[in-house]
Amino acid sequence: MSKFVIAGGLGILGRATAAALSEIGHQIALVDFAPAPEGGGDADLVIGNCDLADEKAVAEAYRQVHERWGVIDGLVNVAGGFLWEPVSDGSLGSWDRMYRMNLRTAVASSSAAMPYLRAGSAIVNVGAAAATAPGIGMAPMPLRKPE
Repeated sequence: MSKFVIAGGLGILGRATAAALSEIGHQIALVDFAPAPEGGGDADLVIGNCDLADEKAVAEAYRQVHERWGVIDGLVNVAGGFLWEPVSDGSLGSWDRMYRMNLRTAVASSSAAMPYLRAGSAIVNVGAAAATAPGIGMAPMPLRKPE
């Protein structure tokens, strides 16, 4: 039985990933910014109220996972989000928030997991397909010039 951590595991995509991995017999730890649900939910381990963009907080979460399991066989980073805001009406604060939610969380989580990953483990980073070709107003991004 392999042991997987899902960073951002209390969101819709995180829960779906957890259900799929659990269904085929893997142990699951969910780490998320959201508070842990009463009773812990369906995962083997749930760590809520963890700012995945904060190095110290996420390092403490992975230390707790290591304390419980010893090693981690895989990490799935699904934490993230987006803002519907055109550049013309937006702010640099929106850019900072997007960076923190979508990139910094994956880097901090991956870095914190490294000491506990078993040889041959995998890290999977999941991003939105829309990030490759956003529409107008979909995120704080400059509008494209018409072709």
